[in-house]
Amino acid sequence: MLFNPWQCIEAEEKNVIEMAEQGDALAQIDLGNRYLFSKKGVGRNFKLAFSLLTDSAHSGYVVAQYNLGRLYPHGLGTDKDLEQASRRFRLAADAGYLRIFRPGSNWRH
Repeated sequence: MLFNPWQCIEAEEKNVIEMAEQGDALAQIDLGNRYLFSKKGVGRNFKLAFSLLTDSAHSGYVVAQYNLGRLYPHGLGTDKDLEQASRRFRLAADAGYLRIFRPGSNWRH
């Protein structure tokens, strides 16, 4: 029997979806980022990305807070809300995620 790498990818994808649906915060951020950035064979879906990242952020994942901050200013998957964007960025920064403050960052307060 020949090895089919697509079967491994499909099995992994199904596993991540099941774990996210069961409330696994790491799977939620993984799947949320896939929908946000259209990665690993998943089409871009900002509403699903927002929902999954919100769940993951509530579980304490700092990168999820940061990525939510990226969605709010543009109203991607949610209503446009600059205050909420700033709040999410600050939560991420307060937790030590300093990506928004590096040179070349396009976020302005």
